[in-house]
Amino acid sequence: MAEVRGLRIMVRHAGLTGVLLLAATPPSATLFAQLSPEAASSPQFTYEQRFGELRELQAAPDRVAPVTQLVLKRDAGQFTFGEGKFYQLTPLGGRTMGAVFVGHGVFSFSPPTRLEQNRLAIFQKTKTLEVPFSSVVLLFADSTLAELESKLTFGPGQPGSDPRSRFKDGFDYLADDDSKSFDPDLMAGFLNGESSDLFYAHIDRRGAGPLMFMLNPHEVEGVTLSHRVRDIGWTRRSEVISRFAVGGKARTPITGERIHQASISRYTIATSLRESGSGDLSFAANAKLDITTDSPVGPWVAFSLFDKLKVDSARWETGEPAMVFKGKDGGLLWVRLDRQLQAGETRTLNLSYHGDLIDRYGDFFFIKSSAEWYPRSLEGRSLATFDLTYQSPKGKLLASVGDQLETATSGRITTSRWVTPAPIRNASFNLGIFKDYQIEEQGIPPVTVLLSEDAHRLLGGLQQKNMKEVVGADIARSLRFFQHVYGQVPVKRFFATEIPGSHGEAFPGLVHLSMWTFQQTDHAGEDEVFRAHEVAHQWWGVGVDFTSYHDQWLSEGFSNFSGLWYLQTVRKDNDKYFGILRRWRTRILERHEEPGPVWLGYRNSTSKDGDGYNVV
Repeated sequence: MAEVRGLRIMVRHAGLTGVLLLAATPPSATLFAQLSPEAASSPQFTYEQRFGELRELQAAPDRVAPVTQLVLKRDAGQFTFGEGKFYQLTPLGGRTMGAVFVGHGVFSFSPPTRLEQNRLAIFQKTKTLEVPFSSVVLLFADSTLAELESKLTFGPGQPGSDPRSRFKDGFDYLADDDSKSFDPDLMAGFLNGESSDLFYAHIDRRGAGPLMFMLNPHEVEGVTLSHRVRDIGWTRRSEVISRFAVGGKARTPITGERIHQASISRYTIATSLRESGSGDLSFAANAKLDITTDSPVGPWVAFSLFDKLKVDSARWETGEPAMVFKGKDGGLLWVRLDRQLQAGETRTLNLSYHGDLIDRYGDFFFIKSSAEWYPRSLEGRSLATFDLTYQSPKGKLLASVGDQLETATSGRITTSRWVTPAPIRNASFNLGIFKDYQIEEQGIPPVTVLLSEDAHRLLGGLQQKNMKEVVGADIARSLRFFQHVYGQVPVKRFFATEIPGSHGEAFPGLVHLSMWTFQQTDHAGEDEVFRAHEVAHQWWGVGVDFTSYHDQWLSEGFSNFSGLWYLQTVRKDNDKYFGILRRWRTRILERHEEPGPVWLGYRNSTSKDGDGYNVV
């Protein structure tokens, strides 16, 4: 993708002596996703019921304990509770999974690597953290409750409104009431009643904004520290400022950023794109999803789905109704399996949904989510095969990932079927009032360029002549060059389609190119590099995949290099080649702050520096 044109140290607080130390039990695979007996035998409940219970949690009047000098340690984080009271929260599904401390204490945090220490210093002005707090909200599925009860004496008390208001403050950073959304890993623990190493703390600092500390067994880098985003006005958004694996070392070999998750191994999707009287396009789909996993999950599992899409019905392959939930304008789809899914097992779900996916701007059509128009695993990069059927208006040209097996027109509807020959990570399509330009040359797959010429005429402004031929020439020449230096691309046909945006996207055999690169070719070489960059993703990003956000920059870096190599070698323009390098160098050097290491990937873009990742 490219833009066109451009902690292990225990620190004791001074004056606190006789401290009780509560240490988490060592991470254990046997702890992960074990259902509690109550959860395993409890009757079914809806997502909304459990969310409602969670939202209304409050201090249990018979579970209050005074605290004096208590330490709770979780990996690189340590909580020293000086003096105050602990309040257990009311149970969720018969199990206590939360508590609130009100009083005074100190939170210490020491990242295990120099890189994460430097990252912490950027946001907190220190490489190791030691901050006073006035309250802490704890949510957990680990041994926290047992540890607290072994060291403290809980009994009747008068909680008042303070614990409830403190919980509500922490809740608002994790939840959205309108969509009934909540952090999916915490919510899965509450829905499934599982026992795991899951631990979350909302820390109300004295004299500063809150911190959020989490241990997440679903993440490869399971230790995170976050803070409130400092936007204008009052916000309830947080961003990660430090992240690393439990114990400081990631388990290997690992592919991806999440573990122990449900995924979908095969999609069979029938998509209906109907034209209204005003020329707008509606979207509806019937999807057959093969849900699987490589470790025990569920019975509640979450997938991502574009927030404007609404579920109409859900049934299992047997015809039995399935329990699902998707909140209004929420980006998560929750599915309740009939039981916990074991490694290697598959459940097939038939899901019908529709929604506001496609906008029209003049004669441009904009697909608002190019790869979340179908349910995806939370990581979003699981391999799957796709069998895709589209019903679209006659006269609107459509391109999709996969091999086109058949197409037919009946009346005003064109039906086409596309099937991927092998598993891929992302599937996309594009359609519009396109003119097609075909390129058939020896040694490369046939190329189809789809351009909205009428939309450009309505757009006005200066437009270079013969742009479909100009863009098509760069696509074909870069394909030929990259096949020569990198090897054959495994597609039968290659599509380059126009989108009304300023960016590009690449999928197997399909690239979306910005409308501006179809308007004219600039004189600095940026457009040629941009087009070739997106083609190069067939090798870097699609062909050779990245493991995690730490090495995702390699797919962008090699695609950038490939685009420049194309400009210099095929277009034979050294002046433009070195001119672009000079401009890129200037962008880096003119920054007020030193760019972060490329290994941090997207984490280089923050609330303080939104363009950090693009620059490095």
